Amino acid sequence: IGVNDYPSLEQRWWLKGPGNDVALVAQYLTTEAPVPFLPEHVTVLSDGVEGSKDPTLAAIRTAFADLTADVQPADFVYLHFSGHGSQSPALDPSTELDGLDEIFLPRDIGPWSDKAGTVENSLVDDEIGQMIDDLRAKGANVWAVFDSCHSGTATRSVELTDDEVLMRQLPPEALGIDPEMIDEVASRSIGEQEAQADAPFDGGAEDGSFVAFFAAQTNEVTPEKKLPRGEPDRKPQGVFTYTLMEVLAEYPGATY
Repeated sequence: IGVNDYPSLEQRWWLKGPGNDVALVAQYLTTEAPVPFLPEHVTVLSDGVEGSKDPTLAAIRTAFADLTADVQPADFVYLHFSGHGSQSPALDPSTELDGLDEIFLPRDIGPWSDKAGTVENSLVDDEIGQMIDDLRAKGANVWAVFDSCHSGTATRSVELTDDEVLMRQLPPEALGIDPEMIDEVASRSIGEQEAQADAPFDGGAEDGSFVAFFAAQTNEVTPEKKLPRGEPDRKPQGVFTYTLMEVLAEYPGATY
């Protein structure tokens, strides 16, 4: 899943690299992986990638439902998310140590809704977790890679110059969330964080294994820039995605 453009947001918040990320990943999986995937076993949801589906929330949910219906015990599933991430007040505060949900933004993202208590068409971390649990419950082994940020502020230009670095971070106010509300939620959670140093983790009782790679902690940023450096045909890529694919190509037998 790769999301470049966000029609509901100002164009300065759009990205350049996610479509290139998922194209690079799909190429690796079907050609260079130790056990190559069949092309029909790779689903790409991204704007700007020929033959792919639009990365809307509905399309993402449908793709996960189809995948869950198809997987068999011991199947290997690779998931890749490239795009914007942000934070919003948690729908269920008991599941978040800091009181904030981490959200991945599909292309049809909308504004914050006070009535619903969420960002319209956002993909909340709890839902992603449930989707992965459903795959594991079928016995599938899942590796998920997230090349997105979860918080921060940045101002980016529409054009990406040769040496410019963009950050995949979207401040809550760009989604219509009052920053003071975010601060208030986080402040209320400080005592709980001190009482419980480690974030809660539910290993679950699923049969399948699960490994997750994150490009950033919840308070860090994730860059994209033109890669490979110094090459005339370089193009915008997530630095984390590009580096990961580069290492996998060089060390195909590497462990996690």
